Amino acid sequence: MTDPVIYGTPVSPFVRKVEAVLRTQGVAYDFENINIMDMPDWFCEISPARRIPVLRDRSAGREGVSGTIADSSAICLYLDRKLDAGLDGETAFDAGRVAELEEFADSELAQLDLVVSSAYADCWPALAEHTEAMKAHVGFVDNLASCQKMLGKLVPKRVELS
Repeated sequence: MTDPVIYGTPVSPFVRKVEAVLRTQGVAYDFENINIMDMPDWFCEISPARRIPVLRDRSAGREGVSGTIADSSAICLYLDRKLDAGLDGETAFDAGRVAELEEFADSELAQLDLVVSSAYADCWPALAEHTEAMKAHVGFVDNLASCQKMLGKLVPKRVELS
């Protein structure tokens, strides 16, 4: 892959997920920081939902929407196929399970990450409200690990990156 660019902010877990895929595959990339509080017009053009990250594959396009993919899950799927990285496991079932777990990490666990991050701003009561949700998530992950030990399978690489 030549000349990928990630547009986003380094504190985003979604940006870090895409960076992890690129790094594990040994792909050099450029990074352009985006102010998520005041997004430039050109960025809103390539990410109409105003979400980060966006990947630009300069071999597919250098300006405007051409060559860009928004959303970390879509980007990781693209990179997996483009780089033949094998991040989704070996079978169709593995790929489905990876998609399920990635969505779980992106929606449920990312929300908990936001709560924990905001705890530094005296939001401990909000963190306490999420204690039961965290217990359920930990139980889900523990059950997954137990099932995989029984099956003798490793966690597909893309889930580890999520």
